[in-house]
Amino acid sequence: MPDNPLWMFRPFLSPAPLPLEVISQLQEPMKALQMWLFFSLLLVGAIFDCQKRLIPNTICALITIVGLLVFHPAQLMGPLAALPLLAAAMHKPGSIGGGDIKFTAASGFVLGITAGSWGMALGLTLAALFYAINWSTQKFRRRKCAAPSQTALPLAPFLSLGFAIIYILNYIIRVKLLILKN
Repeated sequence: MPDNPLWMFRPFLSPAPLPLEVISQLQEPMKALQMWLFFSLLLVGAIFDCQKRLIPNTICALITIVGLLVFHPAQLMGPLAALPLLAAAMHKPGSIGGGDIKFTAASGFVLGITAGSWGMALGLTLAALFYAINWSTQKFRRRKCAAPSQTALPLAPFLSLGFAIIYILNYIIRVKLLILKN
């Protein structure tokens, strides 16, 4: 195993893991390009959050720019999906980082408010399940874990997974509706 902790993500981080020939063969090449860029940036944001417990503003800005590739005016409401995180952060300072809020707002811009809210809810549910299982199984592992309320936990990996799943489900549903319409 190489010394670089990102060695397993190298295929995803290469300059062109999805060849442009494949994108051009799809019916909606801009949507495919948006999907590839969005998923790549979600992955990079998750890696940054795991390693440094912060999400760079450039990642959030790039995700927002990716949302402009296939733009609909309804997307302008998407950043409102981050309001529950903002309310939680204002209610209890230090509970949720500003990077998670900006990450959710940027992803909401790509997905729209409804899908962004569902993605955030799914990501938070996955995070809660993961940390509950991790904390409750500490007896069996004979290793003491800090209580979730006492440590800074990376949220972006779970939010990224939630946003990616919802993006894929939206795409599948839209394609199925187009097939049924024709």
